[in-house]
Order: sequence, then structure tokens, then C-alpha cells
Amino acid sequence: MLLHGNVRDYSSFGAPYESPNFIFVGDNSSWSRARFALGRIEARSLFQITSIALPDARVDQSYSHYLTVAADTGSLQWSIDEGQLPAGLELDAATGELFGLPSLSGAYRFVVMVVNEAGNLALAELNLQVNKAAARFIHRPYVQRPKADGMTLVWWSDSATPVGLRFGTDALDQFLVSTPEAINLTDPEHNGEVQRWRHLVALEGLQPDTRYRYRVDQGGEVFEAAFHTAPAQTLAPIRFLVWADTETEPASVGRLGSGAPADYPMDQDQGIRAGVRASLALQPDFILLAGDLVQEGGRLSDWDELFARINDPVDGWLAASVPMIAVPGNHDYWGGSFDQPGSEVHALQKFLSHLINPSNIAATRRVNPNWPSERNSALRAAQDGRYFRFRYGPATFIGLDVNNQGLNRGVSDTNWHLLGEGDAGGGAAPDWMPGSRQYQWLEETLQSAQRQTPFIFVFWHHAPWSQGPHNRQPEQDKQVGTPTRALDALLHRYGVTAVFNGHEEMMEHSETVGNPKLGGNPAHRIRYFIPGTVGDGLRAPVPGVENPQQVFHYAHSSIGRHYGFLVVDIAPGDAGSWNASFRQAWIDPAAAHDPAVDPLGGYYDQIDAAAYFEATVDAPDADNDGEPDRLTVHQPLMAGLNLISLTALIPGSRMTCGGLIAELEQTTPVRSIQHLDASGRLESCSDAPGSEFSLVPGMGLLVDLAIGTGIDQSWQRVCPSVPLYPGGNLIGHPAAPLGLTCHGWLSAQLNHIDNTVTSIAGFDAETGHWKTCALRHQGSAPATLQGADFAILPGHGYRVYSSQSGTMLLPGCD
Repeated sequence: MLLHGNVRDYSSFGAPYESPNFIFVGDNSSWSRARFALGRIEARSLFQITSIALPDARVDQSYSHYLTVAADTGSLQWSIDEGQLPAGLELDAATGELFGLPSLSGAYRFVVMVVNEAGNLALAELNLQVNKAAARFIHRPYVQRPKADGMTLVWWSDSATPVGLRFGTDALDQFLVSTPEAINLTDPEHNGEVQRWRHLVALEGLQPDTRYRYRVDQGGEVFEAAFHTAPAQTLAPIRFLVWADTETEPASVGRLGSGAPADYPMDQDQGIRAGVRASLALQPDFILLAGDLVQEGGRLSDWDELFARINDPVDGWLAASVPMIAVPGNHDYWGGSFDQPGSEVHALQKFLSHLINPSNIAATRRVNPNWPSERNSALRAAQDGRYFRFRYGPATFIGLDVNNQGLNRGVSDTNWHLLGEGDAGGGAAPDWMPGSRQYQWLEETLQSAQRQTPFIFVFWHHAPWSQGPHNRQPEQDKQVGTPTRALDALLHRYGVTAVFNGHEEMMEHSETVGNPKLGGNPAHRIRYFIPGTVGDGLRAPVPGVENPQQVFHYAHSSIGRHYGFLVVDIAPGDAGSWNASFRQAWIDPAAAHDPAVDPLGGYYDQIDAAAYFEATVDAPDADNDGEPDRLTVHQPLMAGLNLISLTALIPGSRMTCGGLIAELEQTTPVRSIQHLDASGRLESCSDAPGSEFSLVPGMGLLVDLAIGTGIDQSWQRVCPSVPLYPGGNLIGHPAAPLGLTCHGWLSAQLNHIDNTVTSIAGFDAETGHWKTCALRHQGSAPATLQGADFAILPGHGYRVYSSQSGTMLLPGCD
């Protein structure tokens, strides 16, 4: 090494020194030793590095800082004399800029050297702290669980750092901090698992029907969006969309959907992107997804792809502003296979971690106590969120999980490859046929829903009717939808408006009418919608598969087969009526290559009137309080004995026993109608003059029919005074609140100062069995509850035993 000139050196404390001119000859190591000897010369230097303190850097964040010198304005040459810069950083030799993107955290020490035009040297020992990367978004915020007074925000990050959330209507004047929850997700692509942190913030106490802005600052990335709370009133107009079978995966780019024509100009990735843009333009209140959200439920990259598509900086922040509420499909159960426990551990865990559905834990008390999910609380907890209900304005929405029904490979099984709660060695996939907990929960939910909202919608994955591949015989397809037809009679009994399904990857509509022998109303139609896919299959009808209930299929329309979804609007009609209209939207494939093209191509009913459906209900609101004065509910009646009560008025009857007989005998022979009079004797009537008695709300009636049927009752919240007489009484609770059980009713009655009730019995018309709960008195000890704890429902009658005359307390009427 040969150096000459005016050498300035720095001690380990960075003090500058000046020495006379010199020439030093030696190698690098001898120069390093000599440097400190030269530094002992005590003449003060004017040429020195002044930027000794460096600002901290952070991994994966751009860094820039300029080094400076004093007493020199000419050109400089910068270099590293000792040590190494942090990985990802560089030193610009001409400008002295430290710059780059640090990739490793830690404390770094290095010595920089600068030489000016005169050949003078300056050295400085510098320290740089590189901090760990700030927590980053893995999935940006999305909204879940819409309510009139709240909304749940969810986002995912790569660290446990709590994050601030600001929100408000105009100003962001409210502040909360997230509590990240570590969730381990299996990552089969890399033969392991990854830990991510879910931030879930439930906003409560919000104003109904109000737009709220929010902002999340995640490691320096600021995300802003807005959402709208649900209306508080029942009678409020709403719009929602129905999607199905997104089946996202990274491989969707360049891949046509199943069944698409070979020259179709839009691939699956372009399809969902266009669907997001079209959906945002329609400004829905929320979106229902009828299953098969991802291609493989156990593959983490497919879930990452889903949230990348529905929350996209180019196509739009759909999930950040519009709640997306989903039920699982068969693809969401696929964890590399349908084998257990892999299906649960790899697949459904991802579904339940990302979708925050309402709870069904506090569900029915009517189910057989020996049912698997009743005996096993852990199994019941694992099923939470797979089926659920929520209310939004004028409608109740019920989501079901019908992905399995034991026994495996039986006539009702919708997936021969999957073992569920009713199968030996099965997972938590719930059964859904009569007798199961989910079925009993569904019936109770329907019973309460028809007294709360004018419209009821049910959605699940497997379509009951279709011309698709899953409506063949089980020997031809192991994941058939035809067994779910068994739910149709139950849905008709309680006046369901429409059903939404997926699975078939086509657009198809079917209709059924009520069967009076099964408790349905023959004047009522239910339309079953398969709304097409948003970026997956474009299937045509399968040759040889017939659908006698079909009213529309996109393959028969001149518009042809396209991606799309269903648009549902509920709005007031004429003279106290409310209308729900259903339109099948299609995506214009030209939007894939021309950004000027509106992705919403139009609606099939513009060409084919059969694609349009409208349901109208009577829901008058004379006092303009946003709540219906009354609702028409359908009361199913079984063949044989029924114990019912009148909730209010029966349209068309004379409010007498004879009038009720005349109403019923339009569809079925009536064997007898009886009630208990004040003396405890059964009083019967017929349609003969003089043999009838008056009917009043709260009265219990024993109705014996030759065949099953149903009656429409015009229901309104009625809380009558129900007298009790010594001995047996037949009564009902016209305004029984949701969740009231026999034990709950007895407990309330026990606290009543004039309590005289000793037991309550309910009659199950389907089984012909009585269920009883009672108060047991033992000396001076407090009375205890005994017997079955069954649900108390409006429209049902009960046999109440009283020790003396009194009044029946009606919980929910106080």
C-alpha cells in the first residue's frame, strides 16, 4: 500500500487529529496498525466526517442517509474501511449516501473512509441499528357479522404487534387497539405450518343504517375503507348478492373454467376480478357465498388467493366494505383428501378461522340427548359457525352445512368420501336430516323467523334440483345434491321465500310448490337458485340428467353461458306489501381485455322472462314505525293429533271453532277440534250449527286430522291474559320469545307471586309423544326443575297443570 498526503486519523472515540505530510509504504495490516500511531499526533484536523449518529433502519423498509464532512466542498470518494454494511445496504462512493432495503436485523459497526481532491483522508466509526420488520398485512381488513349496532373487522398480520384502529362517521374520532390472536395454519405446500396473527375487532354501539369510515395502520401501511351498518327497522329496503363456487387458486390465471368453450375469452382469474368490479358497482349491503370458496380448503395459498382477489387495490376493496357471509362447500372440506382428521385440521380450520359466522352453540333443546353433538360439547363447539342465522332488515338468512349425512354411502349421504358426526371415525361435519341437531335447530329457527321478518332465505351448497353432474345417481357421482330435497317440505311449512345453492357451476332456477299433506301451502312457491360462478365453471347441462322443476337455465338463453351472480332487491310495494325481486346478472367476457367495458353485461331476464322472480308479502305498517303490524305465518299440521294455539287471527275464519273447521276442510277431513273449558272438561265442536265455541289468542286446541295440512295465521304480537283453572289447561304463548324453554317458563312462573303452575307438557305431533317438565316441592326446600327442557314456540299448544285458579305468566310480555 502506498499512501501520501495529509493524513487525518480517528481514535476509537472519533476524535480528529492532524499530522504533517508523509509517505507510508506497507501492506493493509501494517497500515491499520500505523493508523493509530499517526493518530497520536495532536494537531487538530479541519477535514472530518460530521454525520456520526445514524438513524435506525428497519428490515424491508427503504433506507437513505447521507454522510457529510466539514471544511471541504470539493468532490469526495467514499468507501468502507472496516467491517461490513448490513445486508441490503450500499454506500454510494460519490455522494456518501447509505441506501437500500435492509434484510437482516441487528446492531452493525463499520468504519467509513472519505478522501477529498487534495488526497486528504477522514475516517469515522459508525453504528447502525437495523430493527426487525414492522408487522405487515397478510390479509387487509375485511368486514364480517353485519348488525344494526355493530360490525366485526378482521385482518391478518405476520407478527403479534397490537395495531390501532380509528373509526367514525365523519372524523375518525374513536380509537381501539387490536389484540392479535396467534393461529397456526397448516401449509402443505411447504410440508409444515405457519403462524399468523388474526386481528379481530368487534365494533359495538354503532348507529344503525350509518356509514362508518375506518383506518388501520399496520407497520406503516395505512389502510382506509368504509362500511355501512344494517338498518334497525325490519321494514327497510336492502340489496344483497349471491355468489357461489369461486374456488380460487393461484393457478386460475390463464385457466378456463370447467365446461367453458375452448375459445372463451375470459379465464377464471379474470372472471373473479370482473365479478368484484361488477359487485362493487351495485353497492350491495352484503354478499352470500353458497360454498366452495377455494379450490382446496387445506391449501393455504388458495385462501391467500381468495382474499387477494376480493380485496384488491386495482379491482376494488370489496371485502373491506361489504360483508361476505359464507357456508362451506365440499371443496372447503378438502384437506388433500376427505380423510379424517385431515379434512378438519387442514381444511375446515381455515374456513372457520377466516369466516366469522354467527354462533349456533346456544341452539336447540329439542334434539335427542343421545345425538353425537349433544353428548360431546367439543364436537358441538367444532360445528359452531358451520350453520347459522342472522337478520338483516326485512329478512332472516339461514346458512346450512349439508356436506355430509351418515350413514356413510347411505341414500342420504351427500359425500361418500367424507365421514361426519354420524359415522364411526368421522369428523365434525354435521348431519342435517330429521333427527339431527342441525335439522331441529333449523325447524326452530324457521318457526321463530316467520314471526319476525316478512322474508326467509336459506342457503347451502349442494343443489337439490339441477341438470348438473351432481344430480345423477350416487353410483355415478359420489357427492350428489339430490338428498337435500328432503328439506323442501320443512321449508314450505314455514313459508321460506327462496333457497340459494351452488355445486353445479351453472346458472339454473327451479321451483317447488307446497304439499298440503306435508303441512305446506299449495299457493306458495319456493324458487331454488344456482347463481352461477364468479370465476370457476361454466358448465352445460349433462346429457341424460333431467330436472322437472327447472324454470330457467342459462344454456337455453340466447345470451349464453357466462360468469355471474344473483342480485336480490327488497323494497316496499303497493298497499302495505313488500316485494323481493331476483335477477340473474352475467359478466361480459369482453371486460377481460378492455377496461372500458362494463363488467356487468346485464341480466338474463332482459331476454328471458323466466329468469326473473318476484315474491310479495303482506306487511302493513300503519303507524310508520318500521315494524310490520302483522305477518302471515303458516302453521303446519300433521295427520293425526295436533296441539296448537292461535297466535292472532285466522284469515277467512269466523273466529269460531266451526269457522276453523271450514278453513281446514278445504284441504283435509277434520276428525275433531277440542279444548278444555273452565271446568276442565274437553269441549268438542263440529261444523254443525250450535256446536261451536269462540276462538281467542292463547287458547290451546286439540286438532285431529285425517291427513296433514296447514293453516295461515295472521300473526301479530299479542300478549293476552291467560286464565288458569284447577287441573289441566290447554293454552299457548302467542308471543313466546326466541330461546324460551319449558324450564325457563316454569322458572319465570315460580317467581310469580301468584304462581299455581306445577307442570307443563308439550305434544310432538310427528312422534305422537308428550314431553313434560315440572316443579318438584320437597318440604321447605326451594322447588327444583325436573323433566324435559323443550322449546316453547308460538303457535304450539301446551297442557298446563295448575293447583288452583290463577293467571299464566307469559315471559317476553313484561
